[in-house]
Amino acid sequence: MVLKNIQKTSEVALYTKVHEDLKSSLASGLKGEDGDSVLPKLDDVWVRETKKIHDSKMEKLEHDLKNYKANSIKESIRRGFDDIGYHFLAAGDANNALKAFNSSRDYAEGLKEQAHMLSNRLKACVYLQHFPNPNQLQENMRDIEAGLERISAGLVKDAKLKDAKEKEGGIVAGPSVVATDSQLDRSWNLIKACMALYQMSAGEYTKAADLFVSLNPESCDFPDVIVGRDIAQYGALCALARYDRQTLKEKVLSNKGFKSFLETAPEVRRMVEKFYTSQFGEFLGSFNEHRNQLMLDLLLAPHVDGLLAQTRTHGMIEFFRCYDSVKLEDMSREFCYTPAELHEELVKLILSGRLPARIDSLNQNLNRDTPDVFMESALKVKQNVDQLKIDLHVAILRSNLARHGFSIRGKDDRGEIFL
Repeated sequence: MVLKNIQKTSEVALYTKVHEDLKSSLASGLKGEDGDSVLPKLDDVWVRETKKIHDSKMEKLEHDLKNYKANSIKESIRRGFDDIGYHFLAAGDANNALKAFNSSRDYAEGLKEQAHMLSNRLKACVYLQHFPNPNQLQENMRDIEAGLERISAGLVKDAKLKDAKEKEGGIVAGPSVVATDSQLDRSWNLIKACMALYQMSAGEYTKAADLFVSLNPESCDFPDVIVGRDIAQYGALCALARYDRQTLKEKVLSNKGFKSFLETAPEVRRMVEKFYTSQFGEFLGSFNEHRNQLMLDLLLAPHVDGLLAQTRTHGMIEFFRCYDSVKLEDMSREFCYTPAELHEELVKLILSGRLPARIDSLNQNLNRDTPDVFMESALKVKQNVDQLKIDLHVAILRSNLARHGFSIRGKDDRGEIFL
């Protein structure tokens, strides 16, 4: 079935690689789902025909690009490079696609064209699962974001002026709608989605979550890169690992845009709700239930265990926030830890300063390490009394000296004479 699905595309290299992998797997004793160990022969005819079609179309695209360069039309040249990049992507050659998209950089003049170019480059990076020059990509993203803010501010200003003129003319109308470019909005959402994937791959889960939850569901139509269900999974898991309860509610559960993505993954939505309502045991049970499914995701698989560990640690901090003392037995049961594992994890959290608590090994409790308010108050009172004694002694001494006719002249910090 895998080979048949690949043959619906133009990815010859992927077809031959998968065929070789299946051949080696069957040779090692593995069998298919139906117990069949017979592998279909490599379809040499399909390979030759697909390569021929690919090379023929590439020659045409290169010829068209050559004509565009001869006519010196920048927009046509940019589109020519884009067409070549799309052709390489369709064939599974992301390296050459990225080179073609990079070549179009010099011909992207307007903000819309620059956003489209950057989205293509990032799409190729996602296919490669490698982001070269990430600092430059982030700088380009910030430039486009600044340009979008300027455009948005200008459109809002024009709309307000239009409303004011209509009111002056006695025309009663509703507020003007600020028009936006759908293609530009789509490119911007694709850029944010790709950068979110980069931040997740780099372990920057907070930045990744911020980007995922900011995506607009109406402009996220790019199934060749990421779909709504993926956005819900990636965004929710990154948010669970880093967001506090208030932020989780505001940016995830109460976010109308992100709720649209969560509707495509109801099991993820339920996990988020269980975590938010402090049902940590049920949350971990649901996570472990869907863990194998999450591990099948090529982009998410390297981070599943790390996200689970961080989310569980984050949950322990949130769990203890409501208590002054809790039994270690109850805590280990809630977070699916053995007593030794829980003790080790708690020691790490306490030493790092993230958990203000002390472990009572004798009674097997975790007690909140609250400051001694009485002692702090007593020390403050003592300091104030000592200072008052000094001030009174100085005042009495000065009064006695003045009564006996003694005076001491000196200069203060400003150089003025005082008695």
